[in-house]
Amino acid sequence: MSTIRQRPVAAVKAQAEGVVNAVEDVIGEMTKKQGDVSIFSSWTTIRETYGVGVYNYFKFAKDIALLHIPLLGLQLYLYWVTYTEEGSTFSIFPSDLTMPYLNLWRLVNVICIFLTFAFPITYFFKTKFWYDKENIIDGDSSRPEDVIKENVNYTFNQRALRFLLSYAAFFAMYLSQIVLLVTLDVWQTKLTHQKETSGSTTALTFAQLAASIGLTISRSAFDFVAPMLTDFEKHRSKTDVRRHNCFKLVLFRLASLFIMTFMRGYYATDCAIDVLGNVYLVHVIFDLVLSNILEWASPIAAWMFSTALSANKDAEDNKPEWDTDQEYLEIICRQYMIYAGLPSFPMVALFGLVIAFLEVYLDLARLIYVCKKPRKTNSSMKGVTVAYLLLAAALSVLNWGGGSLYTMTGSYYCNPHYTKSNSCTLCPLFSTMNQTTFQ
Repeated sequence: MSTIRQRPVAAVKAQAEGVVNAVEDVIGEMTKKQGDVSIFSSWTTIRETYGVGVYNYFKFAKDIALLHIPLLGLQLYLYWVTYTEEGSTFSIFPSDLTMPYLNLWRLVNVICIFLTFAFPITYFFKTKFWYDKENIIDGDSSRPEDVIKENVNYTFNQRALRFLLSYAAFFAMYLSQIVLLVTLDVWQTKLTHQKETSGSTTALTFAQLAASIGLTISRSAFDFVAPMLTDFEKHRSKTDVRRHNCFKLVLFRLASLFIMTFMRGYYATDCAIDVLGNVYLVHVIFDLVLSNILEWASPIAAWMFSTALSANKDAEDNKPEWDTDQEYLEIICRQYMIYAGLPSFPMVALFGLVIAFLEVYLDLARLIYVCKKPRKTNSSMKGVTVAYLLLAAALSVLNWGGGSLYTMTGSYYCNPHYTKSNSCTLCPLFSTMNQTTFQ
């Protein structure tokens, strides 16, 4: 009897060991270093190994990390002044500040807004000088190797029809994203105003976490579909493919974040700073954690699947592609959240600083150990990067419901459906101001 029982146990144990060994083999094959490069290699070695295009991305990522130092310094100055003068306990949300610090709070955030616009302009002139000196061009469309030969024979009418169908599918997906965001916001609003959960920070955080999960999953799904739509359009050059793919990705991501923060702030009752601060706190942290899990786990799963189906078992061929354009866009979209969140959650600058420095080396490790070695290019994304950075900075200010300017005015919309009276309670920061209520 014992022998009969031991056989199934031994079989299960052997199968488990086989699975573990298979996973270890996958990770071992995928994480073979490309040549003698490691995360401790010099940036000169990275440039020689992967080309100027990849090297430019890491220079940009490091510059973004440095931008957070003055942003954080300004916010820490605000905390230092209020703490030394009032001796109050430290709070990460400025809703606890009182009226005497209103102008200082606004001044600090106005300077931060100035820096968010000054950075892309400074980056443009800095890189323009460096690119001109290094003979680097902003795109490869004029080069023969940039032409996609199999797409040259498509006529203008054929490409125009494909273009219309592709963007029709794109806007259909975006409309479904809006429906998802509206549904999540209605659920959040009801949850945070029920008697059982009213005033509960835990309920607000849980609701925002669920919204962030939904947003991140839908964004990841679109990241998978967008290149297929762009490929369907049959562009003649790889540069045109990059531009259209970047446009779809950045529009989908920035517009989704814009709508999510707009609805949360615009329909918040009482002090909107608390609501928006919670949104930015949860989403920025969650975005870092889940994004990196997906970026590391999904390639390993895809490698195992493709290796099992493919006759070619070579690890390098089955590795995922490194998409430099998408890495740029991830940083730009994260910057929007950080820029817009500074007035309601100043410590987002600290999270931004930590995340930016971590991202440099996490991306470098993923490039070396997980992804397929990209084709070397001598091109940049200077123009597109600067344009989208300026767009992110502008949207963070103009978002009248979730942006920095709206937060600093103190005149918040009050939704009468969720309040017992026709007015909302002002934040302590605006306690002596005339309250403005829109109905």
